[in-house]
Amino acid sequence: MAKRDVGHLANLDVLRAIAILLVFFFHVQGDLVPGFRFTSEDYDGLLLKDGTGARALMWNLIPSAFGASGVELFLLISGFLIHLAWLRTGTPLNLPVFFSKRFWRIYPPYLVSIALLLPITTHQGWSDILLHALLLHNLNEASFFSINPSYWSLALEAQLYLVYPVLLWMRSVVGFRRSLLLLFGLSLIASIHQFVVDAQNPVLDKSLLKFWLFWAVGAFLAEEHHLGRKVFMRHSLLLVIVGAVITLSKFTTLHQPLKFYLYTLFHAVLLEYSLTWSLTNGKVIAKRMVQFMVVIGLCSYSFYLYHQPILRWYLSVRGAGHGALGVTMFILILFIIVLVVSWCVYKFIELPSIELGRRLRGARKRLAA
Repeated sequence: MAKRDVGHLANLDVLRAIAILLVFFFHVQGDLVPGFRFTSEDYDGLLLKDGTGARALMWNLIPSAFGASGVELFLLISGFLIHLAWLRTGTPLNLPVFFSKRFWRIYPPYLVSIALLLPITTHQGWSDILLHALLLHNLNEASFFSINPSYWSLALEAQLYLVYPVLLWMRSVVGFRRSLLLLFGLSLIASIHQFVVDAQNPVLDKSLLKFWLFWAVGAFLAEEHHLGRKVFMRHSLLLVIVGAVITLSKFTTLHQPLKFYLYTLFHAVLLEYSLTWSLTNGKVIAKRMVQFMVVIGLCSYSFYLYHQPILRWYLSVRGAGHGALGVTMFILILFIIVLVVSWCVYKFIELPSIELGRRLRGARKRLAA
């Protein structure tokens, strides 16, 4: 079994579980209640139209309706862990080792999932498959959501790894806080460009320039944590306030342009707050729940890779059921299937891939000695 990363914080496995559950239930809601999200037609000027039905409000205000923000949480966690691991080495970033670790952690399980899903999903031909293999499919609108709609964020993640050395260079030249200001400016420019050119274009909506800020915020939190400093105070109160603002923004057209920044602020506070959680205290039931969440967190990558294809397959085979009980049973059985598949992939594909990468780096180091 591969060793865990240097400085791995168990609390973040729980946070990963929260992130993947947010995404999972968002996609379940999206497939069971298609078209539930408010569009520009639901607003009259700045505010939501009068007479909006209670059912529409409910589907847009329950927790799963905000689940797409789980991607931002994953990006924050990624930036936090990668930067913290580097800080704890106390040495300059070794680019070959860094990219080798990222490659063996992410790419082989991703490639296996593509091979498994190609026969049962739609794609645009060999050019589409090649773009996915090169992790460039998020740069093309036609391939953005093909094969597996969740794949777009994996391409983005890989591109964020490529610009990590650039972030470190910016940090060394102007400092981390000014670097964040620069990235915030780039993100705003990308957001404005999106809404001027094509607000619905996923390539513009989920671009590297727009999301780089969120990953860098996670890295900044890691740096402050490494130095023993806190960025936020009174985390619980701040979460309530930001959560209320996010919810209220749904009643206005401001939700669409502001949601990424509000979500990132909320999850940044949550991430720092999670570092204070005591997971070993409490009653037996609470400890068992934490252990279960850690399991979900550990296999969250595989969970992310396979949950949407399994959801679509299971929905086509079984149907969503009828009534509250039928839908609840559908979701429960679906969750169990996805979790079992994810844990098996984690044990038999993810961990061996990480271990193989570690052995290859060790062999290369011995040859160079």
